[in-house]
Amino acid sequence: PDDTNWQGTDQASVGQSESGDTNRTQLALETMVASPTAIPTAKTNTTAIATEPTHGSGRQPSSSRPVQENAPVSMHSIRDLLIARGVPERSSVIICQSWRAATLKSYSSAWKKWLAYCTQKGVNQLHPDLYDIIAFLTQTFDSQKSTSWTSTFRSAISTVLEVSQGTDIGKHVLISRLLKGMNNMEPKRPRYTNTWDVRQLLTFLEQNNEPTLKTITYKIVTLIALTTASRCSEIAALTTEYMNLSSDQAIFQIHKSKTWNKRLMKPIHVHSFPPNSGLCPIIALRAYLTATLTIRGANTALFITMVKPYKPASASTISRWIKSTMRLAGIDIETYKAHST
Repeated sequence: PDDTNWQGTDQASVGQSESGDTNRTQLALETMVASPTAIPTAKTNTTAIATEPTHGSGRQPSSSRPVQENAPVSMHSIRDLLIARGVPERSSVIICQSWRAATLKSYSSAWKKWLAYCTQKGVNQLHPDLYDIIAFLTQTFDSQKSTSWTSTFRSAISTVLEVSQGTDIGKHVLISRLLKGMNNMEPKRPRYTNTWDVRQLLTFLEQNNEPTLKTITYKIVTLIALTTASRCSEIAALTTEYMNLSSDQAIFQIHKSKTWNKRLMKPIHVHSFPPNSGLCPIIALRAYLTATLTIRGANTALFITMVKPYKPASASTISRWIKSTMRLAGIDIETYKAHST
């Protein structure tokens, strides 16, 4: 088949993240607006993105929010693109929640670079030639030397084009081969070639018993990270609502995190450590619950911030706490990150 007829290729999912918090995602959609510079195009002016009718009901695409083909499209435009295709507005809002705020943020950055490329090359952002996309991804790879970053660019472009036209270029044979070639040229390497001595951190945690909220928080967060090998997003998702605390263990059911999947996500078990009370996660957990009792309020998140207004700690906050503990223990956090626990 003719490679330029990529719009007729089989569709496949791009692999976007699970749906995230509604408010944060909506904020991401509203703040990720591209430059107002017009995109030169040889195609017709001011037309709706799609003109096909909705199957079954005979419903025609809405023209109440037309998206101009010669105007820049931002990630915020995804909802408008869906409405222009005839998707009900409420359904469009819900569909937009299928992307996490962090995913939209990374896609927005990639899409803005695509807009800049289209401006420079005179490419239509919504109806590019397959080879324009290949050239752009190649240029990105040559400048970044990162297959994963280039994959993000591919996903961002594919997301908007799939929403606006119902086509997915992400799995086109040439695009797939391009990414595979990039991966062979710059294979992923492990972040670390050596590791740090965990005994150094454990010794620090055992000896540091100051009765301050900061010390108590750092200790329990780090102990959970060490003993459960959980991601920061998973630790941030722990709640007192879905906690079963006994004398020798705590069991947490995860209901929302970056890696959450109700079919695959197993409960997180935190066990006691009787041989050393100074390193016992259950003792540290009880101390933390007591220390936060008066400031917790209606928060059901296990970990809350240490300053007003007290609110659930995010994954980035959890990561910062772990790195701060590692730094205080004398571990080089410029080399080793929170996930190295």
